[in-house]
Amino acid sequence: MDIELIKEKVVSLVIRGKEKGTLSVNEIYEVLPTDLLTQKEIFMIFKNFKMLGIKIQKPDNELKQDLDGIKLANMVSNMLTKENSGNDINDLSVLSGYIEIREKNFWIKHIYKGESLKNYLLNIKQNTIVNMEIDGFTCKWAKMKDGRDGRKTSGIKPIGKSKEFWVRLQERRGELVAIKLIDEE
Repeated sequence: MDIELIKEKVVSLVIRGKEKGTLSVNEIYEVLPTDLLTQKEIFMIFKNFKMLGIKIQKPDNELKQDLDGIKLANMVSNMLTKENSGNDINDLSVLSGYIEIREKNFWIKHIYKGESLKNYLLNIKQNTIVNMEIDGFTCKWAKMKDGRDGRKTSGIKPIGKSKEFWVRLQERRGELVAIKLIDEE
């Protein structure tokens, strides 16, 4: 499987989806190399589009004529109509890396060896709450509000008990600690 090709195609779809706010299943099917992906991988890609605020439109009838299109269309239709049981979060691809302990909030640019996590956090909407495991501790964080001039902020701030944890970590400034996205609320 050519992972770089798939990453490139997914990034192009995210950019297109962010610009328009929506993607059709047909657009996604035309761009993604579905013959190189499992259904679980395709599902995870769609789930991530949804978490990034990109709406997925149901497929056109012409797409359903192709056998792969039928599989993909059925999977997407199920995903769009299925109630979120909370269990499917385990199907998300692991978004992880390392964060350098530097300030009371953390800036996404201080994430290392975690480009997918970095890109994910940069693209979530302001005030979105995410649960992350940092140095083995599960904590809640919120994406900082965008600037008054509309510029996106690339910072994440701790919430509740996570503040105390992050303050204690400040004693270790300059260290890199493991970070992993658990889920989004």
